[in-house]
Amino acid sequence: YWRDWASVIEPLDTESTPSLPSKRLRDQFQQGMSTRYEHILADCDIQRHRWLERISAGFEKASVVIVHGASGQGKSALAYRWLHMETPSSWRLQIKLVENRREALQIAATLSSHAQAVGAPIAIYVDVRPYDQGWTLLVEELARIPQIRVLVTVREEDWRRATLSRSDVEFEGISVSLDRV
Repeated sequence: YWRDWASVIEPLDTESTPSLPSKRLRDQFQQGMSTRYEHILADCDIQRHRWLERISAGFEKASVVIVHGASGQGKSALAYRWLHMETPSSWRLQIKLVENRREALQIAATLSSHAQAVGAPIAIYVDVRPYDQGWTLLVEELARIPQIRVLVTVREEDWRRATLSRSDVEFEGISVSLDRV
């Protein structure tokens, strides 16, 4: 149970201080480096209210929301911003990597136990990396747990390759594209 914490399952905590100065975080974000939660804590992103509202509306319909789009569209920043604004920091977690079926089942069992122990709804963020294996199984397993909401971001090409179907799990899909501000 505990081996997954801080290695695969990471809390997204607003109490943690960014590891870099705000200016450096802004520079990284503007250069297109991979978005991290600390970029959101430093307000490096532009809040895209229309997309944030679509995620909230998706969770009104299903416990799983999948945000997909081309690389560089801001899916991760959008997910981190939504989590930051809409979920209590104690109940927001990120899955770093799902390598295979066995690991997906282990992570799901760990999170199920945690959700039952705390007795409160928790939000799980899965940022699918290129060619991640097992993420669809993880989402299917987590979707069965009533206290868990799952927010997934996935590149369009990986989404097209995915084997997740609406018959396996009820989800809302959101196709993201860049907006003019």
